[in-house]
Amino acid sequence: MRYTALLRLVGVTHCVVYNVPSDVRIFDAQNATSTNSEEVFQPLRLGIYGGTFDPIHFGHLAVARDVFSVFKLSRVIFVPARQSPMRDPPVASAHDRLAMVRLALGGIGEFRVSSIDVDRPAPSFMIDTIQRFLDEYPSAEMFVIIGADALAEISSWRKLDELMDLAQIIAVPRPGFSMCVPSQVEAELANARYRVHLHSMPTIDISASHVRTLCARQSSISTCVPPAVAKYVAAHQLYVNDQLGRSNPK
Repeated sequence: MRYTALLRLVGVTHCVVYNVPSDVRIFDAQNATSTNSEEVFQPLRLGIYGGTFDPIHFGHLAVARDVFSVFKLSRVIFVPARQSPMRDPPVASAHDRLAMVRLALGGIGEFRVSSIDVDRPAPSFMIDTIQRFLDEYPSAEMFVIIGADALAEISSWRKLDELMDLAQIIAVPRPGFSMCVPSQVEAELANARYRVHLHSMPTIDISASHVRTLCARQSSISTCVPPAVAKYVAAHQLYVNDQLGRSNPK
């Protein structure tokens, strides 16, 4: 890929995976596992996976699993946004989307969900999210996981320079989008100020808008989302009036 030479590809060095204590304040305790006290003081490599998750689907989970493994992260933390500044309003409520993420993770030890974005007023800016996590874990190494669609818009993110000082970016492919670095960002990559990983991985051709379209057509979504999420969607009659998958692709 022609951008490779421009990137400061920070080598993914070996890192022992440490657990996070069950009483941490910004992780969801429903998904936490107990640990011994010595592990609390070990360095963390936290992958912050923000998004609308309207609804969460197998594509999101595949990204989290792959990035967790390749970048040797301690945890991947799903952070549903109350309202992304660059997306149409979500279809499902923040409460429903948070509940579906919790169900989708279903006790997967390396994944967590945080409600810090849905618990504060919209819009949800990544710089605020990262600062909140660093307030809690000042020694943690932070990685922001984004799709190719978000990468194309990253130059317009709030306080981008400050964010890049605090975290590395992991960009993953999305069907229908090219892995394209905005021209405004290229210079910063060339002088190694920004740390961006263009991560190649197999993609699953699923989008949240497709799932919503299936719901609006009263078709099965069992091949797109975990069973617990499909049951929740059906029980709460979500997306049945979604005008065939309008708005957010995520």
